[in-house]
Amino acid sequence: MVTKVVMPKLSLTMKEGTVGKWYKREGETVEKGEPIVEVISEKATYDLEAPASGILRKIFVEEGVDAEVNAVLAVITAPNEPFSETEILQPVEEKEKERLVLASPAAKRLAKEYGVDLSC
Repeated sequence: MVTKVVMPKLSLTMKEGTVGKWYKREGETVEKGEPIVEVISEKATYDLEAPASGILRKIFVEEGVDAEVNAVLAVITAPNEPFSETEILQPVEEKEKERLVLASPAAKRLAKEYGVDLSC
């Protein structure tokens, strides 16, 4: 299964982060939970862990480059699994963004009911 590695939102005000150091290179095997890249924001430095096990097939954002929150940094796949870069680089779907909002389930339900966008 193709898995996107995305720029995390490390604080409520974070809009973008900088890719520090990649601990793995394209073509290397990664294990779920293993640190694969350093992410630097204004307030924190964070080791981003692999969201899945597999092969780090493609790095889209190189070291020292800024990326917006939820931008695709890399992709992990099974060995020899095909993937389309154009599909991978499409914006993150609203459902994926919703999971990143720091709010209780009750607050999310009320926000949805009243049409309030909590992702701001």
